[in-house]
Amino acid sequence: MKIRLKAGGQAIEVQENETLYQILMRIHKNDYFKYLGAMVNNKLKGLCSRDFKDGDTVEFIDITNPDGHRIYVRTLSFIYVKACKDIFNDMDVTINYSLNKGLYTEFEYKHLAAKKHIDAIKERMREIIDAKKPINTNFLSIEKAKEIFSAQGMTDKLEILRYWTKDYIRVYELDGYYDTFYGYLAPNTGFIDKFDLRLFYPGIILNYPTRESNFELPEYIEQKKLSKVFMEAEEWGEIMDVAHVGALNKKIEDKSISDMIRINEALHEKKIAYIADEITKDKNIKIVLIAGPSSSGKTTFAQRLSIQLRVN
Repeated sequence: MKIRLKAGGQAIEVQENETLYQILMRIHKNDYFKYLGAMVNNKLKGLCSRDFKDGDTVEFIDITNPDGHRIYVRTLSFIYVKACKDIFNDMDVTINYSLNKGLYTEFEYKHLAAKKHIDAIKERMREIIDAKKPINTNFLSIEKAKEIFSAQGMTDKLEILRYWTKDYIRVYELDGYYDTFYGYLAPNTGFIDKFDLRLFYPGIILNYPTRESNFELPEYIEQKKLSKVFMEAEEWGEIMDVAHVGALNKKIEDKSISDMIRINEALHEKKIAYIADEITKDKNIKIVLIAGPSSSGKTTFAQRLSIQLRVN
């Protein structure tokens, strides 16, 4: 069987049971670790995949490709969580959201994060990376996945599996620890090299290379106001008992979602009224700029803010 490499158009002979990872190591013996995934006929595949056939075109992608970058960040996140579990005896650690050019993470006990813990986690992550530990891809039955997640105390995963519609789920395993990710991971920990940790009370920022920093670690820029908004939203989610997707599904199932929507709309209106009050107080403000990605609600927000400003 032959496949064609997109770079240069070279056709190479491959075995039917070979993975993309094995082909990659054969072609790029000295720098294979730079490549994180592959495009097979322009469709993204993980390196552990055997999903290709005679005549297919294959392009191996690195961190400069958006899909390759996402694989890098997911793999780094898995290593981080595993290192935290090793150090703190399986204590829960959550990766919450993007912040300060990285990922903001928290421990089960929010007062735990300190400089000494960062040093210990970083050292353990380096050990895991240097050991080039395999990251195994498993397709498990829902019952088997429930059994594993229950043993690991992952109640949020169990809630999600209650509403899972497929007969199986893809689960990754690293040195005895199992987790799910919505996308591919690298085949082993040795594909990761650049990262940093920074204390951001009450949690830790996990920094990784970004496109804006030419795929080096970015300059740290603290986003205090954005962090405050994220933390407030997180606290509100806990108060409303919808801290994760499984809990939100449960609200829909027990028909209490309408009440939750009304309460959140009331809170949102209260926030907009507060913003209008702050604008009115400052007589120097001549223009209000609203930024956000496409279809994020800028026009609706502007209309609601306009109404509140008229009231003032």
